Amino acid sequence: MPTKGASMRYGNTNGAHHRGEATENINYPWAKDFSRGGLDQHFIEHGKEFGVKTKQEYAAKAVHFANEVDRKNYKSVVDYKGTTYKYDSRNGRMVEVTKDGYVISYRHTGDRFWYYSRKGSKNMDKNLKQIKPMICPVCGKFYFSELLDVDIEQLGATPNTTQCRKCGWFYDLEQVADPNLKNEANEMSLNEYKDWYKNKIKENPKWENII
Repeated sequence: MPTKGASMRYGNTNGAHHRGEATENINYPWAKDFSRGGLDQHFIEHGKEFGVKTKQEYAAKAVHFANEVDRKNYKSVVDYKGTTYKYDSRNGRMVEVTKDGYVISYRHTGDRFWYYSRKGSKNMDKNLKQIKPMICPVCGKFYFSELLDVDIEQLGATPNTTQCRKCGWFYDLEQVADPNLKNEANEMSLNEYKDWYKNKIKENPKWENII
């Protein structure tokens, strides 16, 4: 696993013998390791994105990114559970780290950090607390279930539990209530997303979103 040297610290460091301190936007002094509860599945789903062959390499890259300092290109936000979402604005990679310093997800999100910036913190708190079991209104192939603390903190289920694994639609009760509402969890309105998905399936009946 990666070393814990000074070059890998993230947060407020005060010298060679300090690991750093949690801040308003980074809720962990330093990342310790990748959570064992979710490493295998996350490596299977996202390992190829980073050109690694083993889960150990994948975990090492995730922890290194979580601890690396780059105030120019890295952005971060903390949600109501204390999980930090750290994003690289140059290439779209993102890492999620619990307040205890364990990485629970490492993947590419494209330019979707705007979602975490808006839904992180207080707004994300409101969104997650309103999770109610239901079938995805876009494709009808995915079941959104209630979020449990263990899902959020140990398995990295935020945001995967709130994103359809089949069509990619993000759970949003406001957009369900108003299917013409845009620029919320999903940039497209629910009606627009349905049309977009229908066209995708028409082009390729086996198409599925990869998250």
